[in-house]
Amino acid sequence: MAFICGPEIMIRAAMQDLFFFGMPDESIVTTLEAHMKCGIGKCGHCYASEKYVCSDGPVFTFKEIKEFALLEGYNT
Repeated sequence: MAFICGPEIMIRAAMQDLFFFGMPDESIVTTLEAHMKCGIGKCGHCYASEKYVCSDGPVFTFKEIKEFALLEGYNT
C-alpha cells in the first residue's frame, strides 16, 4: 500500500514509479486538493465528473481517480 500527499507534479512522479514496480491501482492512495470555496459540495468548484473533492474525498485510491478521470495523463 502506498500513500501519497503533495503537489500534483510530485504525485505524478511517485505514481509513475509505483506503476513501474507493479503496484495495483487500488493500493495507491492519494490526496487530491483543489481550491475549495465551500468545503461541503454546494458550490461545485471542486466537482470532478461524479465526485466532489471536498465532500467525497479528498483522499481517493487511484482506481477511483481513474473511474472519474480527475487527473488526465495517469495511465498504468
